[in-house]
Amino acid sequence: MSTFRSRGQRRHRLRLPVHRYDTESAGWIFIPDPLDGGDDLSLPSFGHAARLAVDLVESGLITSEGLILLDERRRMVAVLCDVPGELGLLAGTVEFVGVAPYCQVIDVVVRAEIVEGPAGADDRSKFEALSQHMRRQGLLLLDVILTNADKVQSLSIACDPQSVWFDPFEPIPTSSG
Repeated sequence: MSTFRSRGQRRHRLRLPVHRYDTESAGWIFIPDPLDGGDDLSLPSFGHAARLAVDLVESGLITSEGLILLDERRRMVAVLCDVPGELGLLAGTVEFVGVAPYCQVIDVVVRAEIVEGPAGADDRSKFEALSQHMRRQGLLLLDVILTNADKVQSLSIACDPQSVWFDPFEPIPTSSG
């Protein structure tokens, strides 16, 4: 099963503060400002994650691949945009200065074409391998989202009939409320 969204379902644009982490080798890192008071940066459902992935691609912030780093409440703590594959694969072992602790990851991959229907064998094996690799680093891979900004496909949903997106999710309440 694949999940697709057409462009006409957009509600609003996400605003992200931009911080350059390393222009030569590590792409961009975006760190949300908790004092900004802007958009809610939690991703409780696949719909929220898909909207963010499309917004990141449409805005040009991700042109090939990016990692969305989330805390235990699925609040975005950072987005690594167009980082080298080696850095993305070591996301659980790298300490990013200024980034809050994170334990969950969503990988956003830009593809020219998103094929409707079930995920192919190659995508399935890569998803499983990446999921296992992230688990060994103490991270939960929530999803690999394939997008071209017109369509999105969740490999988590396509590869796992018991995807984390189907589990009821209620964010852990903050100590202030």
